[in-house]
Amino acid sequence: MRWFCLAAVILLAGCETVIEIDPPEYDRELTVISYFNSDSTWSARIAQTVPVGMVHADADRFLEDAKVTVWDGDRLIDQLTYDGYGTGWYASPNRLRPKIGVDYTLRVEASGFQSARATSAIPAIPELSHSGYEQIEADQFKVFYRLTDPPGDNYYSFNAYLGYPLTSNATGRLEYILDLLYMVRTDNFWHCSYVYAADPLPDFEEDDDLCLHGIMTDRLFDGQSQDMELSVLLEPDEQWVLIVMIHSLSPSFFEYKRTIQLDELSNPFSEPVQIYSNFEGARGVFAGFSTNYLVFNLTGVG
Repeated sequence: MRWFCLAAVILLAGCETVIEIDPPEYDRELTVISYFNSDSTWSARIAQTVPVGMVHADADRFLEDAKVTVWDGDRLIDQLTYDGYGTGWYASPNRLRPKIGVDYTLRVEASGFQSARATSAIPAIPELSHSGYEQIEADQFKVFYRLTDPPGDNYYSFNAYLGYPLTSNATGRLEYILDLLYMVRTDNFWHCSYVYAADPLPDFEEDDDLCLHGIMTDRLFDGQSQDMELSVLLEPDEQWVLIVMIHSLSPSFFEYKRTIQLDELSNPFSEPVQIYSNFEGARGVFAGFSTNYLVFNLTGVG
């Protein structure tokens, strides 16, 4: 009996069958990224998806021969042209800028791909009032302002910068080099990421209340005026300025950023996160946003 078992093991070990399976042909897709606001000209980055595990040079990934157009309904607004630098960027040759509140459609056509299109608009500029600051420690300032929120679902982000004065050689005007600052989260109206702002009670805990980007929705103050405050870490000097930029984000902008961060935070053994896209026939996002500024002169403090 033992001899029979040994013979069976040897026989099975020697009868190895190799099955060759041809993987299905990979279907490339367009990838389009375009953020726009009224302070900048039209631009978009056009690329193609790359199979997992395959190494492609940027020259293969980015497209140079796409037709990229911007539409207002049935009216052609602009046709973007390739900038020639090999990184997939297309820009307005006439330096045209979008307007607030208009539903624009971006269309992309490229050989070997299906046509792609997406629609978005720039939300209203954040309405700010009752702003100011106070120095609470040698290296920390509290900034406060009132945000008037329009009715409906609204999404915001903000950043703080220290501006270093620099006289432009080209214009002779005083300009500033901006240094992104850390902010201390001081209330529950805003969070340090898109994931926490969308879900204030997530499955994982927020580790740090010190962040470079503030994110929030108007869930707690829809259609009302809300007093906001944040603490900024900086060590001021003469002639420096503190700049706080408050952005109003389109829903597509917010959701795209949220799903990207959710994918980065997700467990590698869990279900993959579906990255948001508002394109038909492509991946990526076409999303508007608007910006308002608070500028505080720090001369004489410190």
